Amino acid sequence: LYYRQTVDGLVQMAENQNILVTRALSHLVQSRFAGFLASAPALGPARLRESRELREIDSMLDPLRSDLSILKVRIFGPHGLVVYSSDHAQIGEKAPDSATALAVAHLGSPQSALSFKDRIAALSGEMLNRDVVETYIPVHDAKGDVAGVFQVATDVTDSKERIEDTFLMMVAQLVAVFLALYGALILIVRYRVIAPIWRASARASEIGPQSPGMRLSLDDIPA
Repeated sequence: LYYRQTVDGLVQMAENQNILVTRALSHLVQSRFAGFLASAPALGPARLRESRELREIDSMLDPLRSDLSILKVRIFGPHGLVVYSSDHAQIGEKAPDSATALAVAHLGSPQSALSFKDRIAALSGEMLNRDVVETYIPVHDAKGDVAGVFQVATDVTDSKERIEDTFLMMVAQLVAVFLALYGALILIVRYRVIAPIWRASARASEIGPQSPGMRLSLDDIPA
């Protein structure tokens, strides 16, 4: 329960950061490139990747390249097409998670998920074996309609590793306490229950078989 709640808190924190990034970017992108994004589906992948607007959006993202926690930024059109991606190979294509972007556009609220990526084309270059929180955030036009969905991927590997280390330490401490209690219980049973029986058995052996019997002293009965 502790582990699940802590990881959920990590995802929520990353989502809040991703939403702030999206708000800043979406205002700039929509104010300067609304027409380009609207016409993107008709341009085709090749023309999109060679467009002047693409290079300008790349320039807007340059400050994020120094923030190693922000791995990737994509913009989905209202029909699920990737109209911009910091990984240019995905521009103009329907991505495997386009259905997720469409679902977020329909719901109208951000959605986040934690996943492990063995390889990811990040803003700062290719990275391996990263724990990533991906947040899909719908953006609206002046009329209030969903104009598209931003996706921001944040690296939470170090934070997740700290959570796992803390959790393992807690488990180790609980196991140590359990073993100590178990050992104490064994000692109590041995000295309060078994030892009196051994003493009574020894006395019976000393009396011998000719004895009509013996009674266990009240002092030998454990309380």
